[in-house]
Amino acid sequence: MAVCYLLQGLLALGNVISALGDDKRRLPGRHVPYRDSKLTRLLQDSLGGNSKTLMVACISSADDVLEENLNTLKYASRARHIRNRPIVNCQKLGSSSSGIAGDVQALQLLLLRRFTHQVLGPLTSCAVPDQLLADVSRCGEAASARLLRELQLLAAVPKATLAAGLAHDIQLRDQEHQQDSKQLSRLQQQLSDLESQLSTARMQAAAFEMQADFAAEERVAAEQTVAEAVLQQEAVQHELLMQIDKLQETGRIGPAVR
Repeated sequence: MAVCYLLQGLLALGNVISALGDDKRRLPGRHVPYRDSKLTRLLQDSLGGNSKTLMVACISSADDVLEENLNTLKYASRARHIRNRPIVNCQKLGSSSSGIAGDVQALQLLLLRRFTHQVLGPLTSCAVPDQLLADVSRCGEAASARLLRELQLLAAVPKATLAAGLAHDIQLRDQEHQQDSKQLSRLQQQLSDLESQLSTARMQAAAFEMQADFAAEERVAAEQTVAEAVLQQEAVQHELLMQIDKLQETGRIGPAVR
């Protein structure tokens, strides 16, 4: 049974080599029977793939195996025409590598948090800020070891002294938080004042635009009135000239009158 599987795999390997070694069959999109056996499926990357492959053909000088030698040489000749295109498998720094680095840092942060929980206890370890642990995890193993030694020394401090120090730190944090809250309130009030001023300025700008439009309309109306008056004056002047010409023709007035 094993011999049958072996012969089937070698037959499939010969078919793959024939498909890859023939120039007519080695066209883009042509089917290569890699899946006909497990052997060719495992050697898919080595035959026409992204690998450097070395194939050794063994022959004998005995006369009784001449036909087998010829078949082996034909087999090797077809294998020589296979063209692999090996490319270095490298990954550029990008979103995937940064994501992996972020996962590693998150795991380091989790380990440091668990260690502080074991050394200092559940309540005291909560006072250690996450930003401190994150900074230490980014600094490498030396900084992590230094923090662990400091935490071990801190665990030897009496609980009362440690609690007093933590209470003082919490009080300072509360004062800073109150100052930040007051500053935030002032900034919000200034922002509200600026928004109201901006709204007033927009209303004034809209009023100025309306006045400018009204003035432009009045100017257009005045120009039309002036143009009509000029036309009327020209018409009256023309009519007077015609009357003067008629009077001159009848001899009622002399040429000097004009």
